[in-house]
Amino acid sequence: STTAFKIQVKEFNQYGKIKIKDLNITYFEVDHKPVKHAFGFNFFHKNKKLTISGDTRPCENIMKYGQLSNVLLHEVFIDGEIGSISKMRTSKTLHNVRNYHTPSNIVGKVAKLTKCKKLVLNHLVPTKFNETKLKNTVKSDFGKYPIIGYDLLKIRI
Repeated sequence: STTAFKIQVKEFNQYGKIKIKDLNITYFEVDHKPVKHAFGFNFFHKNKKLTISGDTRPCENIMKYGQLSNVLLHEVFIDGEIGSISKMRTSKTLHNVRNYHTPSNIVGKVAKLTKCKKLVLNHLVPTKFNETKLKNTVKSDFGKYPIIGYDLLKIRI
C-alpha cells in the first residue's frame, strides 16, 4: 500500500504554533549556523511547559521562549572532554563544532537566565565524559545540578 506515503509537508516559518488535541506547541528559530532552519520547541499542557532547545549556540530565542519552563531540555558541547585526532578531528573542526553548540560553561547560565525549574542536558558531545565535572560546572551557574539525559529517560514535569 502507498497510503503511508500520502503525507502533507508544511514548511516552518521562523515562528509558529501547532495544536494537537490538548497539546499546544510553539516552534521558534534557533542559531545553529552554518546549519540553516534549526528550531527549538515549547510544549504546553495543563499549565506545564517543556522547552527543547534543539541544536543551537546560546541565542536570544532560547532566552525568550524558554522563560519559566518547568523543564528546559538543552544540548551541550562538553568542554575539555574531546581531543583532536590527526587527519580526522582537527582542533579547527572542534572549534567550529563548539561554536555552533552550547558549551558546558555556558549552558548553566542559559538555564539561570530562563528561570527554568529543571535543566536536562541532551545531545551530549562527546558521549563519554566526566559526569561529575559536568554537573558541577553547570551547577556553579544554574544553582542546581542538571539531569543528564539518556535514551528513554522519563521526567516528571
